[in-house]
Amino acid sequence: MNKEQYLSDDNVSDFISWLIDEIQKERNPYHSYFNRNRKEEWYCSSIFNAYENYYWPFSCVMPNGDKSTGNSFVDSEVTLGILSNSLVNSIESGDAEMVAMCCSGILQWGGLWGISSYRRLVSDKVDLLKDLREGGKNLNEILAGQEFRSDKLFDKERGVGTFNSGYSKFYHCIIPEIVIYDSRVAATMCLFVRKYCQESGYNTIHENIRFRHGPDGRSGQVRDPSTDGLHFKGCGQDDSIRAYCAIRTSWILDKALQNAENRFSALDETSPLRAIEAALFMIGYDLSHAIYPSAK
Repeated sequence: MNKEQYLSDDNVSDFISWLIDEIQKERNPYHSYFNRNRKEEWYCSSIFNAYENYYWPFSCVMPNGDKSTGNSFVDSEVTLGILSNSLVNSIESGDAEMVAMCCSGILQWGGLWGISSYRRLVSDKVDLLKDLREGGKNLNEILAGQEFRSDKLFDKERGVGTFNSGYSKFYHCIIPEIVIYDSRVAATMCLFVRKYCQESGYNTIHENIRFRHGPDGRSGQVRDPSTDGLHFKGCGQDDSIRAYCAIRTSWILDKALQNAENRFSALDETSPLRAIEAALFMIGYDLSHAIYPSAK
């Protein structure tokens, strides 16, 4: 199924129409949770307000050896912009050493450097360069409308090969048109589908919008919004599933943002797609209040 076929599916287009309306909604709170790291309540009054309330503390080493730190959306965008430009240029020039340095910085920014399995992603620099060069080419073709074929996308000889949370960040830095599909963004997409089904009176989820969630947070944050009858599966270790979800999420959000009336599309110096991804990231920190209203 390619981009045009997917977006023209009745179930998908109906969900996008619902999402366009959902982006406009405001209520206090729209979503809330207790942030265990900051030990305070976080809330937003709308999806756009979730973007406005973005918070992600990070510290990473840049390609020139300098350290970059921050916690705001602007801080992250400046840092990722530098890392992205360096990564794209080093892939084009075939500089495997610089590719590994950029990817190390991206993992540090994303809070994954402390996990040994993610550090190993940058240990084989030549394979990393090959994966990103060939995988990026294939992802660009799929995002532009070519048929999504997992046997091609995950061909180790000329495909993506890997699409875990780390690679999702790498590919976003190479291709801004694809969102970072981590456990928090995944949680929010699943929550949106659940709300859509409940409000539409559906007791099952159509396969084309059945997104996969990631693992719960390390401190017990809930990231699976499943209820009786509306059940979501996890991504597990299947990288093709995560890639499917990332690409389809990117298509859906981009299509929804084409509605000129939403506040995301009115942003001047910020990518609307990146901004709404940041909003989903903030909402998806913990779904406890959305699943157990009494927890409020």
